[in-house]
Amino acid sequence: LVIEVDGSQHRDPVAGERDNIRDDYLRHQGLTVLRFDDRQVLRETEGVMESVSSVVRQIPLHPPFSKGEAKRQCLT
Repeated sequence: LVIEVDGSQHRDPVAGERDNIRDDYLRHQGLTVLRFDDRQVLRETEGVMESVSSVVRQIPLHPPFSKGEAKRQCLT
């Protein structure tokens, strides 16, 4: 699970495109990506935590990589 808390710099179109590319890469690696605006985290903390908890309950209990595989993939 990857959780990103986005500040105002992520509202820039160029930064948003970079975020999308990175999110696609992470999802392709078998990871789940959650993004929250920093204001959401500060003002709606309970709702954010409920969202995270809901996703965590859906994640399979086995890791997406075999031992050492993630490190090899990051190096290539």
